[in-house]
Amino acid sequence: MCGFVSLNGINGGGLIGEFISGYINNSYSNSTVIGSTEWGSGNIGGLIGSIQINYAGDYNIINSYFNGQVSGRGPVGGFVGSINPPYDGTIFISKCYSSGSVSGSGNYIGGFIGTQEDGNISDSYSISNVFGGGMFTAGFAAKQESNSVIKKSYFAGQVACSNPYYCKGFCSVYNGLIQNSYWDKDLSQQSTSNGATGKTTPQMVTPSTFNDWNSQIWNLEEGCYPTLKNNPQTPKLCPEITTTTTCVSGGTGTSGDPFVICNPQDLYNIRNKLYEYQKLYFQDSATPKLHFVLGQDIDLDHTKLLTEYPSWYKNYGFPSIGALFVTDASVPDFEFYFRGVFDGNNHKLKNVYINRTTIDPTDVTKLYYNGLDYNSSIHQTEGLFGKIVDVDSEIKNLIIENVNVNNSIDYTSIGGLSNKLYYGKINNIKINGKVINSISPGGTTDFPTGGLVGENTGGEITNSSFDGNVSGDDRVGGLVGFNNSLSQYNLGKIIKSFVKGKISGKDNVGGLVGYNNGDIIKNYFFGDVNGNANIGGLIGFNKEEATANTKIENNYSFANVIGINKVGGFIGFNYYPSSNLSDVKNNYTVSTVSEVYTSYPFFGASHTNSANTQNSYFDCSHATDCSTLNYLAIPKTNSQMRIQSTFTNWNFSSIWGINPTINNGYPYLLENQPQ
Repeated sequence: MCGFVSLNGINGGGLIGEFISGYINNSYSNSTVIGSTEWGSGNIGGLIGSIQINYAGDYNIINSYFNGQVSGRGPVGGFVGSINPPYDGTIFISKCYSSGSVSGSGNYIGGFIGTQEDGNISDSYSISNVFGGGMFTAGFAAKQESNSVIKKSYFAGQVACSNPYYCKGFCSVYNGLIQNSYWDKDLSQQSTSNGATGKTTPQMVTPSTFNDWNSQIWNLEEGCYPTLKNNPQTPKLCPEITTTTTCVSGGTGTSGDPFVICNPQDLYNIRNKLYEYQKLYFQDSATPKLHFVLGQDIDLDHTKLLTEYPSWYKNYGFPSIGALFVTDASVPDFEFYFRGVFDGNNHKLKNVYINRTTIDPTDVTKLYYNGLDYNSSIHQTEGLFGKIVDVDSEIKNLIIENVNVNNSIDYTSIGGLSNKLYYGKINNIKINGKVINSISPGGTTDFPTGGLVGENTGGEITNSSFDGNVSGDDRVGGLVGFNNSLSQYNLGKIIKSFVKGKISGKDNVGGLVGYNNGDIIKNYFFGDVNGNANIGGLIGFNKEEATANTKIENNYSFANVIGINKVGGFIGFNYYPSSNLSDVKNNYTVSTVSEVYTSYPFFGASHTNSANTQNSYFDCSHATDCSTLNYLAIPKTNSQMRIQSTFTNWNFSSIWGINPTINNGYPYLLENQPQ
């Protein structure tokens, strides 16, 4: 079929609108298929709109393809819009492909299929360019439910979304089975996916990548993407490979022409550029922000940098980009901080080392104050970026690999990325390593410790993670030590993030957050938490201030929690004024709790017995009593915790998923799936 197809309503395709039985072989459509973008429309596919088998038996679609443009609201797929659960029978799609472009204004946009709720797809591929305007967009399958199988298939095209978080390389929502399938990370510009393996372009055109594929079905030729022998692509898919990429430092610091960071010297020079900029705009909140982008991976190996950059790199490691300057008596203390936008461009900073265990008198830089330059020693703020300030400041799309932060002399909060986030944003940051704060506050609580950020006041942290060990004294969290709000309009927020590791401290210690007075939404923790008082699997101390209305919703923890007093599998101590309750809603924990005095499986302790807890659960197989509520958290058995009907009023369409092959059968977050 060749031509133009314009559709209203649901179930539209370039060849067939709705397929309920039969057999398709050696069929194709070279066309433009345009579906409606109105609410209620959907199931638009390049070849077939929707498949729902109505009769017993096996039905096959083989050796067929679509080439052209397909668009609609969603679900939209380059080959099939959706495969729906059958009334009877099974559908098999094999040796098929789609090429061209796929776009949708709504949810579930896939290069080959929008939603797959049943059936088997094998030995197929998509080279379509895909764009999604809503949630859940992926190169091959936007959504794959249980009873669905994809095998020996691949995607090699571009994927883009109006919200980049919802873009995935191969599959976005994954509840079925995907085996021996791949996507091109370089071409798609997507580094993550569910259920498939990402490969570089050179790997995707190397036959050995596909050793487990059938050479009787596939053409596997060096320098070319695989194509089907009985359904050949013309011309062959043989991209030009650029073997080297040169990072060129430069830029003017605007959003359209950011400073490009290519080496350790460029990274260090950020502080100098901020200093020079500050001379022009002395702490003016209306100042346009400087913009930086990481041009390539950078190794910050300690021994190497000591040799190559002796003028500024010392034994205490990489100097924080934002730091507090300690001045002489004639000049007030001046706070220097990171104020701007840093885009890591999904590159890595490797082997970040910050070791503040001795004072280095040679650590001197310039301070600009009241129109004059001063030489001043730095009071280092532990964390690569120091203090991040302003609502428009943001650190995003960065991987910090093997961070090592250690402090025993500076009275300051510390974190792997930043010691303090004040109003700004942190998005899509992944860190692994260790963060150790050995300083004792001596009765104060001003020096929180977090794997990502020490203290978050009014800022927003999304899609970020820490994997490793964190230890400190008071207010210690795997991600954030102290999550703080200034008012109900300036909440500290942590959303769609996670921690895996060992977290230890003295008081107010949590797997995700040590001390919380903010929003905690769609997060999880796996690991060990150890301390004295107010120790929790997710949050150590949750205190609802009278000025904020905070939410702790749709989170879970799998933790081994050890402490002395007020020890809980989810929250150690839940405290709030009776007139202003913190909502604790739709959470669960599967944790073991050990203590000397008081501990419980969900809350270690609560301010009153009437905590505002709704639809939250704990696995009582790890508790001493399976019949007792824990401050309104509900006990369930191990088997009940793996059944969807257990979780009253939970959203299993867009927030939660449950599948026996994922998260050991316990509920998981669709937008923050376990890794």
